[in-house]
Amino acid sequence: MKIVSGIRAYDMALRLRYDDIPTTKINTDITNSLRYFLKTNPDQPKRIYCTYTAMISIRRELAKLTAVEVVR
Repeated sequence: MKIVSGIRAYDMALRLRYDDIPTTKINTDITNSLRYFLKTNPDQPKRIYCTYTAMISIRRELAKLTAVEVVR
């Protein structure tokens, strides 16, 4: 797990630590974390695991960078 973000980032990082899953970056700001995430290894496939609420913010930020499908 490279980045843990959001208002409960530290709680999630602790939970992952209990399962021996290290994190390299913890940041409560989703927008800044997304930018960092996209810049890191730009040619590699990426996965984002998030809550529905966080997905709304992430999609909004991604829409500033590329076309995002409208979901109804």
